[in-house]
Amino acid sequence: MRRGRYRFYGLTPGDYLVVAMRLGASLSGVRTLSDAEVDAALKGSRIPPALPGDPTSLPAPVYFPGTARVSDATTITVAAGDERSNVDFRLETVRTASLEGTIATVNGQAPAAVTLTLTTASPSNPSNERQFARPAPDGTFKLTNIKPGSYNLVAREGTAEARFASAVVEVNGVDQIGFQLTLLPPLTLSARIAFEGTAAPPTLAGRRIPFRSLAPDGTSGPPPQVGNTAATGAFSITGLLPGQYVIGGPLFFGATTDSVTWTLQSAVADGRDVTDLPLVITADAVPKNVVVTYGDQWQELSGRLRQSSNAAATEYTMVVFPADKKYWLPGSRRILTVRPDSTGQFRVGGPGPITLPAGAYLLAAVTDIERDEQFDPSFLDALVPSAIPVTLAAGQRQVQDVVIK
Repeated sequence: MRRGRYRFYGLTPGDYLVVAMRLGASLSGVRTLSDAEVDAALKGSRIPPALPGDPTSLPAPVYFPGTARVSDATTITVAAGDERSNVDFRLETVRTASLEGTIATVNGQAPAAVTLTLTTASPSNPSNERQFARPAPDGTFKLTNIKPGSYNLVAREGTAEARFASAVVEVNGVDQIGFQLTLLPPLTLSARIAFEGTAAPPTLAGRRIPFRSLAPDGTSGPPPQVGNTAATGAFSITGLLPGQYVIGGPLFFGATTDSVTWTLQSAVADGRDVTDLPLVITADAVPKNVVVTYGDQWQELSGRLRQSSNAAATEYTMVVFPADKKYWLPGSRRILTVRPDSTGQFRVGGPGPITLPAGAYLLAAVTDIERDEQFDPSFLDALVPSAIPVTLAAGQRQVQDVVIK
């Protein structure tokens, strides 16, 4: 790089962020002053000697178009054959910050066996910033080298009480001291199930509704406990932390008449459709009216994958994914892969829990895919330009052949 010019080449189509990072904590002897040094200078006092290579305060990365907050970064979309120029931005000196505070129980006691997790507040944030810490015996804690941005700070007790504390933290390059967290009892979500369809509805009692967290791997603490449904269809989920969850899925593992007939039709929380979407739970707002409905209607998408010569194209993998990006979530039942058989025939969906929900989809054929790569938004973005749009209506069996050109 000369005179600040840079160039990336050989990029695959997709969306990118451009970020500039300094190679060291200081350049040519220039460094960022600490808060103590600034306070001393303003008061006319002697500036305390600096510790070389202070590990708690490093230059923060800067994202195009010139922001230290990744949530404010501009995405650069590169299509096949594109050459993007003039992606210029100015580097600003912004340092990382530290967060110091105290965690205690409601009666002011320092808790034991607590883990703190700091994650980016936006689930779509591509940086996936995450830090862990354990408080000292007196309840004090410190997190360092936090880049500017919005974060969720969650503390969870690894004991039978499973108490928690949570807060949203805004970081702008300034150290924060005296942050206080108070552990509270875990949250409880009450919900119920219902059956709607042409077949006689099964009994409501004794069901276990799938419920999973969208939190990154490594979140501490035991998972929420999902209770069995009562005769009325009511059930409770206990031990909840604030966060994002997905509710609904197969009725139970194992083949029974009910489990192979009925499939998730909808999930509604306080009047909002959250079917296959994040159910947001906060310390101050737990949904009060959650209904998970199962139906016996099913959809299916099938076809034949072939070469232009009409020969079967068996070396490809078919990827079916939603046209709406809000459904691009890890483990989504709306994102499927399938290999064609020896004649090129493929099929996704069917009756019961394997059905493909009604909606707008994109269909693509790929030659190389890694495990779980179909859930990577950047991978799906690269498939969009060449994918075939397909719409599945409720109860429809759609046939869509694909020709490799």
